[in-house]
Amino acid sequence: LAPTFYVFFKQLILGNRVMKRLAVITGGASGIGKATALKFAENNCHVIVVDQNAALADDLMKEFEANGLVGEFYECDVTNPTAVDRTFDAIADCHRNLDYAVNAVGGGIAEARGTLEDIEYKQWQRELDLNLSSTVLCMRREIKMMMGEQRSSIVNISSIAGLGAAGSNPAYTAAKHALIGLSRQSAMECAPNLIRVNTVCPGVVLTPLLVDSFGENNEFLEQMGKTNMLGRVARPEEIAEPIYWLCSEGASFITGAVIAVDGGGSAYSFK
Repeated sequence: LAPTFYVFFKQLILGNRVMKRLAVITGGASGIGKATALKFAENNCHVIVVDQNAALADDLMKEFEANGLVGEFYECDVTNPTAVDRTFDAIADCHRNLDYAVNAVGGGIAEARGTLEDIEYKQWQRELDLNLSSTVLCMRREIKMMMGEQRSSIVNISSIAGLGAAGSNPAYTAAKHALIGLSRQSAMECAPNLIRVNTVCPGVVLTPLLVDSFGENNEFLEQMGKTNMLGRVARPEEIAEPIYWLCSEGASFITGAVIAVDGGGSAYSFK
């Protein structure tokens, strides 16, 4: 597996004298993942983007290079256990330890929409693989790479759908609830090794996936904005900020937490 490298010329000259913390961002080529990858890179991290979309990831690496940021890309379908192991084997060959991991892979599958009695089991499983099992597969390897570090942090991206019933996709809702439980369980198991695990639950975010699904429809975005107290949809950068903070020393006593970044939408009693 050959990664694409874009590295500072300065770092090539100085070698080990330039010490950067290492962050892995899954689903890092677009949307919340991309904003998060840029946030970490802008804060002196060497960022590894793991994504299935090689074209988007290549564009991001070019953006890194143009802005003097340090990163590399591994193409991987994180729902495939063999591919995940192969990818993390390659990462471990190049990097001894991992400081931060953000698992941002996820999304709704159109074929899985409907009621519980209508959904086909195959589509149910696809949704769980994308939104839950992918994180399980990556976390197993991320935690292994974090052992021996003084302090490390994992942030998993759930959704406001993980905090209550939402829409018409029972598998997506179930997966996002389960992801919160997985994060809390992992926080307990990892605490003796000083690995913190937290969850961020975004509301409606203006990502390429949202635009692809519904178009840049102002009326639709206005309706989505009415689902929260602030009356608008979020920008991906507004989700990346708390993700980065949870990995920082400012959040050093926070683990097992669930933070809704949803404009107050999940705080409503009635809408």
